[in-house]
Amino acid sequence: MIRMPNMLLIGAAGRNVGKTELACALIAEHKKSAEIVAVKVTAITEKGGEFRHGAKGGKVCASLGGSYEITEEISPPPHKDTGRMVIAGANKVFWLKVHRDSLNQGLEALLSVTGHDKLIVCESTSLRLVVEPGIFLMVKDKFSDDFKPSAEEVRDLADRIVLFANKNHDLQAGEIKIIPYGWSLPLDANAVIMAGGKSTRMGQDKSSLQVGGKTLLEHVFSQIDGHFNAILVSAAEKTCYESLGDVRVVADEKPGEGPLMGILSSLEQSEREINFVLACDIPEIPLFFIRKMVSMVGDFDCVIPVNENGRIETLFGVYKKSMINPIREALAGGKRRIRDVFDTAKVNYVKLDQSVSLRNLNTLSDYHAYLQDSCSFRATAGRLAAVHGDEQRPGGSK
Repeated sequence: MIRMPNMLLIGAAGRNVGKTELACALIAEHKKSAEIVAVKVTAITEKGGEFRHGAKGGKVCASLGGSYEITEEISPPPHKDTGRMVIAGANKVFWLKVHRDSLNQGLEALLSVTGHDKLIVCESTSLRLVVEPGIFLMVKDKFSDDFKPSAEEVRDLADRIVLFANKNHDLQAGEIKIIPYGWSLPLDANAVIMAGGKSTRMGQDKSSLQVGGKTLLEHVFSQIDGHFNAILVSAAEKTCYESLGDVRVVADEKPGEGPLMGILSSLEQSEREINFVLACDIPEIPLFFIRKMVSMVGDFDCVIPVNENGRIETLFGVYKKSMINPIREALAGGKRRIRDVFDTAKVNYVKLDQSVSLRNLNTLSDYHAYLQDSCSFRATAGRLAAVHGDEQRPGGSK
């Protein structure tokens, strides 16, 4: 799965639900703020010896000579989807036609053409199988609950289901924001990064470990920055984190009481009812799952993930301010484990499926293994992009 915070991906539950209209509205809204590359992806599946795309794929598929083809749409007819993207104000528009079993190759080839740092608005449903974008919107008919098979496959990964009716969407283009690292759909919630642990098993301060030229704390912070109303850092003491900019550091009211005290202190200082609490030793943050949990809080006091082994992830959950009294009572009774509070709270436990991996760096072995995996992934992606860059050019096919 390739992480692309610079991509805004728009899928569709079915045909004629206004996917292109939404893409054009977003391009028009943000074209003055940044250069935007627009992409239309046609994913093709082979059935019975013929290549098909939805109900009308014959002409598209007949022109595809290899596993994928990329064209830059210089002057497309204005009635075509790509033509409408040009009119909306995209700086460049590309059309990627790709066999569904070659999505990775097609994506890497596309990036060799667009560049890895451009803001992208992309129309595709199937591409969500191989990329984790900054935002994934799924557009559906307001009056229909039908999802085509390719949409059903990824609907749970959507950051938001956008309803379409009478040529209008229930999402305003201005709700989407451009942030330093890509696209954002800000949550009406605060985030709390827990950085006050003793790091006993690591043998040194976890938050200061180096990841890609940043400290681990900076690495985590950069992934969620711009996606919340505010970010608080929970620390044992009022330590200064100048590298994070104007960030609020919340010191424990009573040092030495563990992470439960850190959560309590942060909830009391947060001005938002809903707060997402995460440990600083989770290096890769699945934002789509955070949005899912926030949307599920409802009347619950907290939303807590449970992995396939039944382990609850207490430091990757949603906590409302209604948790303050139960936490205070637990601490007053000598309880320090976070899970002890759940006995007196209304908890919504959410199952972690295969689409979400919460990797914790608890030991130096965990840390070195993560660095090795990260380097291997970046090296592989770089080699693929370089190869496709030599073999693929706009207008050509592989």
